[in-house]
Amino acid sequence: VRACAEDLRSGGSFEGACAHPVMTTMFGRGRTQAWLMDPATSGVLFALVDAVPLVSCVALSVLGARDVVSVSPVRAVAMRRVVSFQVMALVAGVLAGLVGIGGGLIFS
Repeated sequence: VRACAEDLRSGGSFEGACAHPVMTTMFGRGRTQAWLMDPATSGVLFALVDAVPLVSCVALSVLGARDVVSVSPVRAVAMRRVVSFQVMALVAGVLAGLVGIGGGLIFS
């Protein structure tokens, strides 16, 4: 979405990033250009592109933790353990993204 907006701002054609198959499948061919030219709509679109994956990941993480804790005989220990693994996975992901350290190195 950001590449399409940059392409439109720089005077490029609609055939660049805006014609990507994912963009045309999700938003339609003509709508994307109109949405990105309007500042209010483009701001909402940028926020949604950032927020939807983040909210989805957090929701799936919470649902998974709830399922694990619900089948555990000792709920307090299970919750502490689940949260510690989720925090470790978050740290591993951040380190992998920033410095290239693999998650296997952190979990071992």
